[in-house]
Amino acid sequence: MNQKSFGGDCARIGSKYARSTKDRLLKLSILISPLLLSLPAGAQDASQTTVGSNIAVDSGLKVFYASDLKSAASLNVAAGATAVIDVSGGQAINFSGNINNAGSIYAVSTNHGVTAANIGAQNIFNNAGGILSSVAPTTLLNTMPNLIGNLSLNLSAVNNIINAGTISSSANLAMTAGDSIVNSGPI
Repeated sequence: MNQKSFGGDCARIGSKYARSTKDRLLKLSILISPLLLSLPAGAQDASQTTVGSNIAVDSGLKVFYASDLKSAASLNVAAGATAVIDVSGGQAINFSGNINNAGSIYAVSTNHGVTAANIGAQNIFNNAGGILSSVAPTTLLNTMPNLIGNLSLNLSAVNNIINAGTISSSANLAMTAGDSIVNSGPI
């Protein structure tokens, strides 16, 4: 993605906004990249929801490219909202904070050379009704027809993985946690 800087006073933080040293939000103009032209109908550029290092998906469908999440601290997806993480570039995603999901998080790839989505965080909370999966729903397959059908999902947490929703994979599923994995939902 293109970066702009203003004498060291602002920094690109993966969004249309940057926080100045005086904690004011400054709107930056961005160039539309060819990747954004291929978003599914009704989807929005994920950079519209990123302020600072926390990402919140409150409604609708947001598409994130794994490379854009490398400096994100946390991911919060509200009930009824969907986050799609495109791992086609092969990058592992490691949030320095937590993943808190009450909606849907789908890991996808259009690159046949990328066979696994590697997602890590301090804690992964998949709440009741939450879906964390590499199994793309039909509606997503209809709008992104080049998705590979067998993407392994590897989840790792420094502390805990707590699942009260659904965790699934279109290929292999692996979960590791430094403390515990607690499951009260389907895996």
